[in-house]
Amino acid sequence: GEYYIDRHEKAIYYIPVKGETLKNISAVIPATGTLAEITGAQWLTLDGLTFRHGGGFYPYTTKYFDLRDGSEKRNSMISPPMAKRLANAKKPQLQGTQASLQVPGLILFSDAQNCVMRRCTVTDSGWYGIAIACGCKNITVEENELYNLGGGGIRISGGRWEEVVEQNHPEMATSHAVIRKNHIHDCCKLFLSAVGIILSDARSCLIEENHIHDMLYSGISCGWTWGFRPQVT
Repeated sequence: GEYYIDRHEKAIYYIPVKGETLKNISAVIPATGTLAEITGAQWLTLDGLTFRHGGGFYPYTTKYFDLRDGSEKRNSMISPPMAKRLANAKKPQLQGTQASLQVPGLILFSDAQNCVMRRCTVTDSGWYGIAIACGCKNITVEENELYNLGGGGIRISGGRWEEVVEQNHPEMATSHAVIRKNHIHDCCKLFLSAVGIILSDARSCLIEENHIHDMLYSGISCGWTWGFRPQVT
């Protein structure tokens, strides 16, 4: 069941388990990161779709999600000082960050409103399943199954207090996400500190009736303010 990728030879070496042959197994190496970027959309519904084979690289830690497409979608869970400190390492963070906060979502909502993702499957990929990022309002994620992922299940994060209030960017605020009746299991395959559902700097959200199991860290985490600074929540 073990494998090794030789990037110089461009070959995969695999030790099969009993009963496996080249004729009855398949091997996939994801070549892309995010499978769907939903930016600026309104009243969009994803229903009954299957997403797999994404999250194909280890992301760098910057204040933007590392999507390798030239976009600047803010990853507000990472403060500017933290991004600067980690970026100086000049290499991807394989582990070590709490909640694997540098890892994007395979399905990424940004500046979206009144959208729904329902009865979908997200599997066989390297990152978080779904990310609801800055500027999102009224995003509903319900009755989905997310499993066999390198990261966690669902992450929700809006602009930080200093960005939304002190720097006067209310458009970065995220609110009114509904995360309901999802089945999240067998994740954290690559990023051991990832979370089933994590919410930071987002207000008026509802998380209920989700079934989360076979993770390696936390099932549900809310907050993300260490100390006494104000937060948007």
